[in-house]
Amino acid sequence: MLNPPPVAAEPSPFVKLNVIVTNAAGHSGLEVKKEELSIVEDGVPQAISYFAKEDWPVSYALLIDNSGSLRSLMGAIVATGADLVSTNRAGDETLLVRFVSSDKIETVQDFTASSELLYKGLSSLYVEGGNTALIDAVYITAQRVANQRPDDAKRRRAIVLITDGEDRRSHYKQEELIKLLRRVNVQVFAVAFVHELEDRPEFTRGSSREKAIKLIDTLTAETGGRAFYPKKPEDLKAALNEIARDLRTQYIIGYQPTNLLPADKYRKVQIKIADSPGVKRRAVVRAGYYLEPPAVKEKPAQKK
Repeated sequence: MLNPPPVAAEPSPFVKLNVIVTNAAGHSGLEVKKEELSIVEDGVPQAISYFAKEDWPVSYALLIDNSGSLRSLMGAIVATGADLVSTNRAGDETLLVRFVSSDKIETVQDFTASSELLYKGLSSLYVEGGNTALIDAVYITAQRVANQRPDDAKRRRAIVLITDGEDRRSHYKQEELIKLLRRVNVQVFAVAFVHELEDRPEFTRGSSREKAIKLIDTLTAETGGRAFYPKKPEDLKAALNEIARDLRTQYIIGYQPTNLLPADKYRKVQIKIADSPGVKRRAVVRAGYYLEPPAVKEKPAQKK
């Protein structure tokens, strides 16, 4: 009796990851070669089969904390937000959202390529009191960004968050937010004025600031974004200049994973860059991914 011919195994899905390359001082835009990169998935080295430096259009949300702690900085935030919008290129689009408490997460301007509409929206921002719901604001906005032009594979999606980093009362837990961010390909870039928390009488000195830094570092590391902690208003412009470059100029590496985990299991990744004489470089990439992430239902931000 003849044995049936073997059934050919289906090839592994092809995975692509965005990579930002920085120097020791945290400045991006450095050059790197394919042979200088190595990638490990769940502890197992992978063979890189695709490598390119691609400038894709971006759909990003400018998510701005309007709570009382940022009152003295709001003028600088509006001005530098306008500077960031002015760097938009053909194909880029921006969503403008302000937030304070959970019931005040508001779409100021829906996704648009119009600088004029975005400038108008920025100039309308105002500070008010309330228990800051940072986690809720990022959760809702990440849903919104993830569902923007979902069929456009050659588009980056991101959140640019400007905040003091404190979450005082959110409906969602941090674990729920991380779970969402692991399922959507939305990079979080954050500018956090955590020093504004240092003189709060209701907290032990430094405790609120350290908690804020831990939250912001987690959100950015999980998504392949970056965090900046300016100490004065003038530092905000430099941070947003870095983010503007990061949004559009990233390397893309691709490979077929040898990992046999089910498609709905989370896979951790790590990318390293070989040492180069006189230059210390670091690869910034999301902490991991799913081959087939569960669908995310959008919960729209409240209209203003």
